[in-house]
Amino acid sequence: MNRDDIHNLYRWQFESGRRLDNSVPEGWLPAIAVLCAGVAELLKGGATQGFHWMDIKEKHGMLSVSYSAPHALTEAIDALVDRAEAACRQVE
Repeated sequence: MNRDDIHNLYRWQFESGRRLDNSVPEGWLPAIAVLCAGVAELLKGGATQGFHWMDIKEKHGMLSVSYSAPHALTEAIDALVDRAEAACRQVE
């Protein structure tokens, strides 16, 4: 899956924020796709307008993610982000 695939499949997650930064290595894209899928599943049947990615980039060799979401969802989304960060660390 490439950047365009992620943006097209999860378009609503990127409408109010920025697209995936060009600094994100290609090898991280599968983990980011899983992250976006996890958010989509978490918000399934809910108000998707309350969520968007503000930034997804590489910073100092690590995945750096910021988002806007209803406070009640931040703990669950943070857990998804933690898993994505761990998966990105596994990519050489």
